Amino acid sequence: MATMGAKKLGLEPVWDNIIYPGQTPAIQADKIDLVWETTSVDEERVKAATFVVFANANTSVLVDKGNPAKIQTMSDMCGRKIGMSKGAIFVQMVKDQSDRCLSEGKNSIEQLTYDGAPSGRTALQSGSIDGYMSAQPDTKYFADTTDSGAVFSAVDLPEIPPVKLAIQLEKGNHELADALESLVNNMIEDGSYAQILEEWKMPSSMMVDKAEIIG
Repeated sequence: MATMGAKKLGLEPVWDNIIYPGQTPAIQADKIDLVWETTSVDEERVKAATFVVFANANTSVLVDKGNPAKIQTMSDMCGRKIGMSKGAIFVQMVKDQSDRCLSEGKNSIEQLTYDGAPSGRTALQSGSIDGYMSAQPDTKYFADTTDSGAVFSAVDLPEIPPVKLAIQLEKGNHELADALESLVNNMIEDGSYAQILEEWKMPSSMMVDKAEIIG
């Protein structure tokens, strides 16, 4: 979506692979102009950056094909090894669930963090963890594409409300935020937005009616 958006603006994007939590500092240091990936919006992040919402996503867990660990809800993670990306909102979710596991007399969750979704996927495939928790686009993509869908399954966690996915900008840079909001809205109106989600086999539930600036 970012690549198509850049083309519509007549720009050639220059990509820099910066893992979270280094993305916000990179924006603040003027090393990059923006981050356009599956960045979820929460109260803490809004204190440090401005966001342009372009999609919604469920929280999901990537598991071995067929879900042998039988993880269907957060409570099913008790006694399991669960991976997440460093600095992701899911880290606190899993910590809170682990505390609930203990309060209910169950085993805690062994919590492991990784430098992004590819590392989490590798850990799962090697048997180091029972599940990798992330946003739906990440888990669905890996489930669909790894060895043509033969390795992983993606399980949405129904008790967690959908999160907003957004482009991250320097705090208060509303000139760029306004331009990106208009860009996303134009892509929604001309159908290219829906085309991209369909091309990547993303669920229609991810679609928003219009972009939204937060922060």
